[in-house]
Amino acid sequence: MDLCLMMAASSAGWLDLNVWLSILKAAFGLGLVIFVHELGHFLVAKACGVKCEKFYVGFDVPIKIGPWQLPKTLFRRQWGETEYGIGILPLGGYVKMLGQDDNPANAEAEAQRIRQPTSPDAAPTTTPAAGVNANELDPRSYPAKTVPQRMAIISAGVIMNLIFAVVFATIAYRMGVSHIPCIVGATVAGQSAWQQGMRPGDRVIQIGRDGQPNEKLRFQKDLRIKVFTAGADADLDLLVRRATGEEEWITVRPSKGSADLPTIGITSALSNQLSDDQPTFSDSPAHDAKLVGGDTVVSAECLGQKTAVASAADLDRILAQTPDQPVTLHVQRGKSSADGTVTPDPADRGTRDATAVLNPQPIRDLGMTLSMGSIRSIRSGSPAAEAGLQVGDVLRECDGQPIADPMRFANQMRQREGQAVTLTVDRPSDQAPTVDKKQVIESVPVTVTPRAPLAFASPLTPPGTPWPVDALGIAYDVTEVVQQIEPNGPAAQAGIQVGDVVTAVAFLPDPDAQDPQAKYMAPASGKSMELAPEHNWPSIFGALQVAAPKVRVQLDYRRGDVPHKATLVPSPVDDWFHTQRGLNFSQLTESLHADTWGEAFQLGIRETKDGLLQVVVVLQRIKDTFRSLGGPLTIASAAFSEASHGISRLLVFLTMLSANLAVLNFLPIPVLDGGHMLFLAYEGIMGKPVNERIAVRLTVLGLAFILSLMVIVFGMDIFRIVAS
Repeated sequence: MDLCLMMAASSAGWLDLNVWLSILKAAFGLGLVIFVHELGHFLVAKACGVKCEKFYVGFDVPIKIGPWQLPKTLFRRQWGETEYGIGILPLGGYVKMLGQDDNPANAEAEAQRIRQPTSPDAAPTTTPAAGVNANELDPRSYPAKTVPQRMAIISAGVIMNLIFAVVFATIAYRMGVSHIPCIVGATVAGQSAWQQGMRPGDRVIQIGRDGQPNEKLRFQKDLRIKVFTAGADADLDLLVRRATGEEEWITVRPSKGSADLPTIGITSALSNQLSDDQPTFSDSPAHDAKLVGGDTVVSAECLGQKTAVASAADLDRILAQTPDQPVTLHVQRGKSSADGTVTPDPADRGTRDATAVLNPQPIRDLGMTLSMGSIRSIRSGSPAAEAGLQVGDVLRECDGQPIADPMRFANQMRQREGQAVTLTVDRPSDQAPTVDKKQVIESVPVTVTPRAPLAFASPLTPPGTPWPVDALGIAYDVTEVVQQIEPNGPAAQAGIQVGDVVTAVAFLPDPDAQDPQAKYMAPASGKSMELAPEHNWPSIFGALQVAAPKVRVQLDYRRGDVPHKATLVPSPVDDWFHTQRGLNFSQLTESLHADTWGEAFQLGIRETKDGLLQVVVVLQRIKDTFRSLGGPLTIASAAFSEASHGISRLLVFLTMLSANLAVLNFLPIPVLDGGHMLFLAYEGIMGKPVNERIAVRLTVLGLAFILSLMVIVFGMDIFRIVAS
């Protein structure tokens, strides 16, 4: 835990006092969860008359690093018959009871230690365990206790975690808990939410036909868990309230997304306030406009029309429809300091109005066009659906002219809003295949009228996402085959030719860049990204638009069977503009505050149930979720993040962690509490303990499994750190 938190501190700025306070809060919180679990075992063991020799948070194991021998404990003190301490290894805790040891290597020695001479006149001090003569055991040892007593001792840790999970959440909701509301920020082209017409600004107020609408549904805890529970290829009904106030039922079908987890393809909403950490991306109109962290955009003005902005989605619509026009933002910001810099202090926000002009941002291009693929998805109720376009169609012509660039076609359709256009598509015929087994392709004209786009395509979309044309409501693939080279462009200068097939792309950042934002925005810097099947050209093209100012693009391509490599320097396009313009808004959050302790208690129970359900669902779908599991570093990082957002957020995180600890500890695996309960259940039913040899072997297997799992998740933590 300490190592994880130190790493989090170094990335956040170790000189910041708030960082260290967050570290201390996170460390205390994580230790508290372990402490209450062990406290449950300890209190019930003492109540049953068991001698507790040690009570530790963390493990007091010898650790040697080269010539240095670390101390086994950070703190220890003998108080009565029990030694209390904090171990050097922060991966859990334990209560050492007389006659009980989870290490199979110590089992025999521990069994001998608690045996005492038999006295024919001695009476048992307690009801003996099945098959055990209590006169042969120390009456204060764990094995001398009855099965019900030992079951109570073993289960007390989990019960204590559940009790304190409710306590943590109750206190948190009485203080007020911020959460991410169930409002759509963006939809991923081609996925279910996009297909069914969900739009930025829509609020989900009911999940499933059962129950009642709820304005306070949470994006992470309610919607995401329901989608995850439903699984891929299962319908899920959502009651959606549009930005206009209208309510509509929509049926979505989750599909497998990143890490094979079910998704409907939406992101949570962003606020109208720029992020404190990085308000703008380098080399962008927003960066040039001197916008700063904490600026709140209240309205936007373009072409003489002023529009109120309540969230990032409102501004997205304006920028999507006018990418080639300057947009004036009216913002509220903090007061200026003596040296003229802006102090985005939360206490000062909203005290001063300012304006900022966002000029159009030219698209960065490589001077080559890849070929059009087939339509992968069509949005319900869109112009394309009404006109009869079909999945599998390949767009070839627009008003009799060949479609030169599939990436630019979306911008062309935006400019034709309200005007009927005739598209010529290649469509597989319903006729039987020809003799040589090739599908018959027909050339079909389709007349369609584009509408104003509702949002721009996010540049940072998941790999493999098709390219959307929001004005038509279609999303199509773009192949890796080069179909056109711009004379004297970057691709032509690098020697790339028509017919070459791009196989991989790597972004090489400027090694001399001084601006930390420049290196921050270089996607997967220096790492080669295979175009098929994981990545595709639309995701590469989008990432290029937010890459570092002087990024270079390394292409691996194939000419025939011969591999080639080229490095290109992107160049701006004079008459084609990117819609995003470098703004980086903070997450939209809402607060849920219980007015009474009774209401807080009900919310605490709900939060605990949600935590239990979440871990149960993860275990049920472990095959799909394994890659998303986290170890000590992930837990510590998450605790630090939540602690930095306040005590109530940390308490809610501890509720989730307590619920996880309760479920995981009760799994029927020897060494864990659930494994002990399984052995005790057998003993209670059969009237005798599990065969000692079998119990030792099962314990060894359980210990090996747990240690292996810890190594794996720890390795996954390290991999995530290295990959990021």
